[in-house]
Amino acid sequence: MTSVTKLPIEYDPLSRNVQNDPYPYYHRLLDEAPVYHNPDLGIWALSRYFDVQTAFRDWKTFSSAEGVNLEPGFTELIGPEILNMDPPRHDLLRRVVRHNFTRSTIGGYENIVRSFAEELLDPLIDAGGGDFATDFSHRLPVLVICKLMGIPLEDEGKVRRLAADMLLYLSGTEEHIETATAAGNELREYFGHLVKARCQLPKDDTISALANAEIDGKPLTPEEIFGMCLIIYLAGNTTTSSLVSNGLYVLARHPSQRALLAADMGAIETGVEELLRFESPVQWSSRVTTRQVELHGRVIPEGARVMMLIGAAHRDAQQWENPNTLNVLRPPKPHLAFAEGVHFCIGAPLARLEGRIAFEIVLSRIPDYQLAGEVERLYISTERGLARLPLSI
Repeated sequence: MTSVTKLPIEYDPLSRNVQNDPYPYYHRLLDEAPVYHNPDLGIWALSRYFDVQTAFRDWKTFSSAEGVNLEPGFTELIGPEILNMDPPRHDLLRRVVRHNFTRSTIGGYENIVRSFAEELLDPLIDAGGGDFATDFSHRLPVLVICKLMGIPLEDEGKVRRLAADMLLYLSGTEEHIETATAAGNELREYFGHLVKARCQLPKDDTISALANAEIDGKPLTPEEIFGMCLIIYLAGNTTTSSLVSNGLYVLARHPSQRALLAADMGAIETGVEELLRFESPVQWSSRVTTRQVELHGRVIPEGARVMMLIGAAHRDAQQWENPNTLNVLRPPKPHLAFAEGVHFCIGAPLARLEGRIAFEIVLSRIPDYQLAGEVERLYISTERGLARLPLSI
């Protein structure tokens, strides 16, 4: 029998091949290289669930202080915010806005989310279908986060455009850096005007909380306020948008699974957790080691950039039975779609609420929707989402 020699694993998270379909790479990493090193890119990668979970929890060893992206310029563009810092400052800043994202506070937004979702779906139904990424899943979380933060809804389109341009920094290429930087600077100016207005006339919103907060008797710096405004806005829409887009797409490709949810709206909450696992909106995050780490017979040096591959961890057979199979009735187990530890996503209750309501409304009104053309990927290095999702009714 002729033996087959496997080619070396070449995992590059910024390559189009990986972004289009990362799962064959994850499969090999899980089986052959749970601690992977790409010396050309200067990265290490953890793929197994327990290892990724442990790294998220151990912030003292796996530090966020040097940023969580592979593009250092993006970290500098955003400025100081809670994703890119460790305790104690991280905890103090998070505490400023924590009240705005508790389960009880977010629960009060259910009718608002439902109203926005219905308004966005109506014209798509009237037209017999359309682009559900651009006109539904991208817009719903933006409208909701604008409402929560205190961004005037008449500015929603402008802020959404600027944020999309800024995220071009994470497209995996350098051709958009100038556009992204200009958009980031314009957003900085825009949020600065809102913060100034909230200092003079506070309202019950997140920007007012940031504008008037004090830590140890001192106000937040302008850079901290901008960084917090920006990361709350970005995290409050891109991840949820990808959850809804991915979910609608995956369910269209698995009609029997979609039928289970359409027949039992009470199962949608569980279904959302499975969709978060199966097509995790955030595919990875990264940290820098503060000490040497030995794992699976390999030594990760101090000062190394380590990627925690959430998308791979969610396909770990040691954690889930038949991990590559979509099962919307799968009993929920802890997943890492919202990270874990001190950096557990503060907006997780909001994302879950929006996802549940979006699927409830779509599946109750158009349970048999169909794909109507090729989808287009959204190329943001850390995320798996869709730029275009054509559906017919």
